[in-house]
Amino acid sequence: MLDRLTQAVNELMASHRALAQLLVQPDQPESGHALDEIVTAIRLGNARLEAAEQQRHAWLAQQTQPTNMQQALADADQHEHSQYLVAWRRLQPPIESLSTLMQQHHMILGRLGFFIQERVNILTNTPDTLDTAVYAATGKPEHTTDRRRSLGDA
Repeated sequence: MLDRLTQAVNELMASHRALAQLLVQPDQPESGHALDEIVTAIRLGNARLEAAEQQRHAWLAQQTQPTNMQQALADADQHEHSQYLVAWRRLQPPIESLSTLMQQHHMILGRLGFFIQERVNILTNTPDTLDTAVYAATGKPEHTTDRRRSLGDA
């Protein structure tokens, strides 16, 4: 059970590290192909992580005293003379690192998506409205021909 979870976390960490490397050096040859491969690996890794988590939850539900994961692993260690709890604790730092990387990449890719959409909107808008409206401090569009300023514009 923990082996599958560890493997899924390690694979996802490797994929996200590759994505981080690609984001740092986007001008590599074949970077589009590399991005496709990384995204595919992340999707597969997410599916494996989900399956491992479902297996972990199913195992926890089968325990006689449904408590938290650490207590269930400690009980299993006593009965089976295993080292599940040690493996679980060893797995926590990589999980936290993976979570941080995933959040950072989610934010970066969200920003990229926003900027791409903004560029598409600029390219597809009609020329007469393209350069004539700017946003003032109020958040409302104002025409550039209106040169009056308010304190909110400063």
